[in-house]
Amino acid sequence: QILASVPELDPAERETMVGEVYRHLGLLLSELFSLPTMPSSTLLSLCSFEGIEHLLSALADGNGAFVLAAHSGNWELGLAACAYRMAEEEQAYSTHVIVKEIRGQMGDYASRRLREPHGVLLIPRRQALRRIKSALDGGGAVGFVLDQNMTSDEGIFVDFFGRPACTMSGLALLSHRYQVPVVPVCFRRDVDLRRHHVRFLPAIEWESVSDVLEDNIVHNTQRYTQCLESLIRACPAQWLWIH
Repeated sequence: QILASVPELDPAERETMVGEVYRHLGLLLSELFSLPTMPSSTLLSLCSFEGIEHLLSALADGNGAFVLAAHSGNWELGLAACAYRMAEEEQAYSTHVIVKEIRGQMGDYASRRLREPHGVLLIPRRQALRRIKSALDGGGAVGFVLDQNMTSDEGIFVDFFGRPACTMSGLALLSHRYQVPVVPVCFRRDVDLRRHHVRFLPAIEWESVSDVLEDNIVHNTQRYTQCLESLIRACPAQWLWIH
């Protein structure tokens, strides 16, 4: 459906892209199996960083920062590399990520096994406010992966690839409440298929268009979603959500 909504692609290009999607998925799965025991030196050697000054600038005042991401490239490998990279700064920064609870002990174990050995601190989505505030007070970076469908009582509808999508509103609300910038990041596999590129963009500052808070939350959530859409369009074959 996403490919069908991109009119600049002809049928042959779409067919090629489908093959690229499955190639990326196979590489992604093989990398995830080796990620829990991958040494920090290997992780950092596999990743190049661009624009990290945008994140460091947002963190410089000590009030923390939010990081906006999608399930693109190998985001798990990129996230782990970011945790090591930020810990190496002269003023070491902690790396946190909001996660959706996975039912069952095996799912929870797998989620933690991929991230915690590399210093990525998990914040379960439900009842996360206190831990988010603690992470920000400690000057850390808190990641939100925003390309996930929400139920109507948990999110708000914004436009995504020309369709209404129920999207998490918490990022916009918390950015406003705590006056914390939102720094987008894009994870992308390089053309050699082995190395990975981590690109940070300039912070998206809160923007008010109304005296009504709910209107501003919708407006800023739409801005975050448009940013993710532009990053996905640049390399749609590496966006995970094929289901």
